[in-house]
Amino acid sequence: MSWMIKVTLLFSAIYGAFHHGVLGASVPAPGEDPCPALCEVSGSDSSNWTTYPNVERLRFCDRTMILDFSVSVSLGDSSKAHTIKACTAASSSEVRREKHRRAPLTPRADGDQSTTSTSAVELAWWNSTGSLDRLDAIAVAEEAQVWLTSATGTSLLFVYRENTAVGVWLGALVREAVMDAGLIEQFIDHVDSDAPTSSTLIQVCGRDLGADYSFGMVAATGDSRLELAQDAVKTWIHSTCVTGTDGSASLGNITFSSIPPTKVARSPSRFAPRAPCSTITVGAGDSCWSLSQRCGISLETFQSYNPGSSFCSSLQPDQPVCCTSGTLPTPTPNPDGSCASYTVQSGDWCAKIAAGNAISISDLEDWNEDTWGWLTCNNLQVGTNICISTGTPPMPAPVANAECGPTVPGTTMPGSGVSLADLNPCPLNSCCNFWGHCGTTAEFCTPAGDGVPVTQGCISNCGTDIISSPPPAQFKRLAYFAGFNPNRKCLKMDISQIDESKYTHIHFAFIDLTHSYQIDTSSTQYQWERFRDLETSMKKIVSFGGWTFSAEAPNYDIFRLGMLPANRETLANSIANFVNSNNLDGVDIDWEYPGAPDLPGIPPGSPDDGPNYLAFLALLRTKLAPGKSLSIAAPASFWYLKPFPIEEMGEILDYIVFMTYDLHGQWDYESIWASPGCDGGSCLRSHVNLTETLNALSMITKAGVPSNKILVGVSSYGRSFGMATPGCTGPMCKFTGPESGAAKGICTDTAGYIANAEISQIIQTGAPGLQQFGDDSDSDILVYGNTWVAYMSDERKASRTDLYRDLGFGGISDWSVDLQEFQSPPGGGCSQHEGEHIVQAWREAGEIAWVHWQWSPKGKWQNAMDLYLGEGTRNDYDFWGDPGPVGMNIGKEYMIHFSGWLEHPINTWSYWYCHEEDVPGYDANNPECGPNTAAYTWDDPGHLWSAHYVVLCPQWWNFSRTMSLNEAVVRADGDINYQMTMENWRPIRARTVLHETYHWEYTVSEPRCRDLAYSPTNVVNLARNEGTNRARLNAESFAQAGMAIFIMDTWHHDTPPTPGGVPYPPGPATDLEVDGLVEVSLDGPPSGWVRPVSLDSLWPEPDPSLGAQSLSSFGTLEGHHNGDCLEGSEFWTMAQCSVYCQYADCNKRQNGDGQDVYRCENCSGGGYCADGPYPNQLECENGCVGGTCTSQPGYKDIICSGCPEQECTDGTYDDFNECGDNCHQGMCSQSAGVPGVTCTCP
Repeated sequence: MSWMIKVTLLFSAIYGAFHHGVLGASVPAPGEDPCPALCEVSGSDSSNWTTYPNVERLRFCDRTMILDFSVSVSLGDSSKAHTIKACTAASSSEVRREKHRRAPLTPRADGDQSTTSTSAVELAWWNSTGSLDRLDAIAVAEEAQVWLTSATGTSLLFVYRENTAVGVWLGALVREAVMDAGLIEQFIDHVDSDAPTSSTLIQVCGRDLGADYSFGMVAATGDSRLELAQDAVKTWIHSTCVTGTDGSASLGNITFSSIPPTKVARSPSRFAPRAPCSTITVGAGDSCWSLSQRCGISLETFQSYNPGSSFCSSLQPDQPVCCTSGTLPTPTPNPDGSCASYTVQSGDWCAKIAAGNAISISDLEDWNEDTWGWLTCNNLQVGTNICISTGTPPMPAPVANAECGPTVPGTTMPGSGVSLADLNPCPLNSCCNFWGHCGTTAEFCTPAGDGVPVTQGCISNCGTDIISSPPPAQFKRLAYFAGFNPNRKCLKMDISQIDESKYTHIHFAFIDLTHSYQIDTSSTQYQWERFRDLETSMKKIVSFGGWTFSAEAPNYDIFRLGMLPANRETLANSIANFVNSNNLDGVDIDWEYPGAPDLPGIPPGSPDDGPNYLAFLALLRTKLAPGKSLSIAAPASFWYLKPFPIEEMGEILDYIVFMTYDLHGQWDYESIWASPGCDGGSCLRSHVNLTETLNALSMITKAGVPSNKILVGVSSYGRSFGMATPGCTGPMCKFTGPESGAAKGICTDTAGYIANAEISQIIQTGAPGLQQFGDDSDSDILVYGNTWVAYMSDERKASRTDLYRDLGFGGISDWSVDLQEFQSPPGGGCSQHEGEHIVQAWREAGEIAWVHWQWSPKGKWQNAMDLYLGEGTRNDYDFWGDPGPVGMNIGKEYMIHFSGWLEHPINTWSYWYCHEEDVPGYDANNPECGPNTAAYTWDDPGHLWSAHYVVLCPQWWNFSRTMSLNEAVVRADGDINYQMTMENWRPIRARTVLHETYHWEYTVSEPRCRDLAYSPTNVVNLARNEGTNRARLNAESFAQAGMAIFIMDTWHHDTPPTPGGVPYPPGPATDLEVDGLVEVSLDGPPSGWVRPVSLDSLWPEPDPSLGAQSLSSFGTLEGHHNGDCLEGSEFWTMAQCSVYCQYADCNKRQNGDGQDVYRCENCSGGGYCADGPYPNQLECENGCVGGTCTSQPGYKDIICSGCPEQECTDGTYDDFNECGDNCHQGMCSQSAGVPGVTCTCP
């Protein structure tokens, strides 16, 4: 059982705003040629021409067209239908215009001779119809001349181009004179001169001449150009002249042969003579007297043969009249009971048709009440087959471009009980309108009676109601997860971070196929394995395909060929085995799109794609293990859904993901059919427009898919446009193109496509000209700068979800969960407890680095440098005090821990893994972490800043073997032998951190430090045997030198600790020994390495002036040391300035290049006190409120000490200032894109 739910949101509302006039296919369908068929292909018979429902449709063609339409029905009357038949002209056409021929003039047998007559030739014009486009007008007039030259008899012709319409009436009896006099050439010459500035005409006419002796040609411009041409031709048909022009001039007279009426056979009737009376036909301008003369009888005798008081006053052209006694012939029904029929011509009207067939107008009205296309005599349409006798109505005349209904060419009369309207139904059970066009919107689906005449509205499958089935057993909440999201430079998400409470199903996108139909997971390998192994309550479904795979080279043909009968079994087995063997819950196929004829850059699809797809799905269903789901993704576009046998597919599938997003995008640029009512395309429209979504839902449910099997698409991204006119944000405002002018998202990095997470960040941080609002499309709109974005907020998605549930749909499908919000980087796998140990080690490494930084060549700690880095360090500084390569490395190490040094603010980005198995691409069979490896490091440069990766191995976390610096100091205090033995300081976790950071190329070491020696003995031997130039390439040499100086400083020793604790200086160099606990530097990423879920900081933005990003990341933390206030520094964004200018002012100003920057000024200290080094007295006073700033002999920095004891409170704070007030001696950090600043206490 099913029932109808009528959507209360009226589809007609939006179309009422955009469409005016009668309903019909007023814009070309996607893929349809904007111009009609070529005249030389379709021929001269207008019944074979392309048929359009209104004049509006003509504007989409930029070529010259020959038109045929009813002259009697005013094109300016919007209450009437307007059938326009058209073909595209080609001046070289050899087609004979048989339609315009009439019977040649033939003298009567009595031998009477013709006489010569003259008539005035008038040129006239209007001044108020707009400027005439001379080139257009000449081209159109010359095309008319081509047609007229090849025709004979009377000609009625309309030629149309973008800016000009030409109408011509050329009577048969004046044709030769007009051609001989060159009147058409004179008219074209006049148009080509500078004289005409607006619509203009030439005419030979007058009531006394009659239509057969009339000639007129008009070139019209302006919005009503075709109406003006129609009115002029109608005037000439009725033997009168066009009046009411703004000016006129005489072109002299024309001389022509005037055959006496009794000598002329005028347009013979198709019935003469076959009745008791002999007949002739009335010509335009004839009277009873002229007719009696042609019959050769007196007027009185003529009237006796043709009685009636109004007969002589109601004569019509082509009307038969009796010249002898008897009755006029009238058409009779055909033997099968069908009526005698007649096809309406462009110059017809009912009185003329009735008179020509010796019937009355009321006969026509009565006999055609049930005739297809009959709109009464007041609305007579060209090309309509009508009854001119009693009998059953005829089949409608075929329409060359009809795709549904009885006018499809080749359609035959159906049997009894079959309605003509039901013939040739539309695909998807979509609406068929009177004009034989299929569609799903109001202009196709509005039935007669809803303010629409019967023959202008829908004829079959009418209406836009959604057909709702019983509600589903479970309302599914499905999300796609883009397994390729780690390829983005930020906004990365791990499959484990999906909130299971929000979703019932997760689709992993995408798994690829090779050309031999084998499974290929390489593009998403790491996340695929995480997905496969994920333990979750959500249904895990893998998705094959997607746009890039199925609609772009080189893989677009894999689905096309794989579903052919010869390959179907192989493809189905491959997919089914993969799903079954990996214990997945189902499979989803996303082929975009079978049978599509117009996808850019690839060959058109085949009409067989849809049936092949159906057969493949049926086969795949049989190969999946019981309980596995099978689904597909389907487009919400009528054009692309048409090739799907979707009703039959719905019977096989568990559900269909209906992609009701991307309804609009940059591809709409100058697309004439993409946006209703948008002249020329390129209007700002929402890609999640609710009206269009509901229309699409009507389409697929009418097509036969139960609503409870349809998962309605919602989006977690916006489609953005560059506004053509800043500030113009409505649905009729335009966007720029062809390339998108929208601002790129920082992570998606694609103009025209921006993630909800990026949108939220823009709203939170602000942007120039930012506006937020909703619109009639039930979308959220964001405007900033010159960018316009339509998207769905969480609240909007919730309301849409409720609506779809109420309508009986099976659920919602969200593309995609990884675009919703910024996630804390999970790749390091670090717990809060582990993060605290890394923070502690980082800070302790900073303490060592600070003391090391105080070294100066030949100073008090030189002997430690001699021992571990070689005596060449004595000459490391030049005459001006600038450090050499050793001092530069030491200084950079200091600065990565204390980035506040004004002259050299260094910020870098690093990523630390607490567990090797969390490294993307980790190979359990070939781990880098050996039994004695504490950590390993590699560099992988990022965007605008360096990226460094450190993996902390299990030995680093073996606290029975390693210790903190603080623990070592406590252990060594009072034990001088312990202090002076360097091996005791090898297990210090801070020393490992120091060692690893010395591997960071450019950020710390240049050239990059390697691993040449580890043990204290080997490090000392390296310095002694190979000198400073070699030792400075060894990371451990710097780490041990720094450690030695720290020990000397802490316990005020004059000599450094040595290998084995022997007295300084130790003896001669010894053989190398086996190293114990080691740290490893990799020359590149480990084998199988895939960039992890979050490798780079999102906030603050990289500052080109600093050449850096933010500080280091520890597991889920992005480190930022507390207390920065870089007085005088300039930043590109307020966000950057607020980080590095705490408790101070960020003032916007212009730099020397005229660019807007934010300058840090008035550092005040903010009341905090942080023990430690500061580069100068001012910095120390700002950061040492309540403590004491002292300068100590031998130290470069000002030291803050004696800060009051203050608590460190873990938690999340609004900003760095608030965090600094509550995180004393801790670390304040910003996770990637996540609101708030986190305090991690030691």
